[in-house]
Amino acid sequence: MEKYTFREKAVLTAMALLALAAAFLFFRRFEPEAFLKKEGVPVGMEEIKADISKSYTGKTAGEDIPRIASAGDFGSITGSEYVTCVPAGVVETGIYSLKPWVDPYEITKGRNSKGRLYSTGRKAPEITDMPAADAEYYREYYLIELEDSSCQLQQQLFLQHAGCA
Repeated sequence: MEKYTFREKAVLTAMALLALAAAFLFFRRFEPEAFLKKEGVPVGMEEIKADISKSYTGKTAGEDIPRIASAGDFGSITGSEYVTCVPAGVVETGIYSLKPWVDPYEITKGRNSKGRLYSTGRKAPEITDMPAADAEYYREYYLIELEDSSCQLQQQLFLQHAGCA
């Protein structure tokens, strides 16, 4: 077995910590959407109505898809219609809400040193400003500025659905 000197151990530890810090920063700042979401063929209302069982979320909107330009336009849409917008700006709020399909008690479960499942009995917060430990369970709120300088508070899922992201 090889013995390391204190200096070698310190260098290896520092390299491991730097690699972990770089991986964390990469995880927090890397957006795979730039590689995955490419401009495609525009989708029109005729195509959507022809096959309503298919999801067109994230596709390039055609000319006949309603555009949102003001706060009044936001009030008139329902959750089931396809719309698009070109925001003047998008601001991250740093506030996250629990995804609706996540059980807030499931997050607080774990395994002890013997491998047995346990539950703390506490409920995960519905709204948080620090989702780093449970990032896959939360989604962020955004402020989107529309063409008429009004702002709307939206979540990431809606922004992708509406074509605003």
